[in-house]
Amino acid sequence: MYDEGGEEVFLGRSAAQPAKAMSDETARAIDKEVRSIIDECYAKAVKIA
Repeated sequence: MYDEGGEEVFLGRSAAQPAKAMSDETARAIDKEVRSIIDECYAKAVKIA
């Protein structure tokens, strides 16, 4: 699980800065995988066009 989702804002936590639901390392790994998927799909779309 990487997202708590729908947390209520309470005293002591800024509404502009939600609590971290995952580590920076996990966030980077997710970003890297998403980028890989996007790049692969883009390359396939270019071949088709």
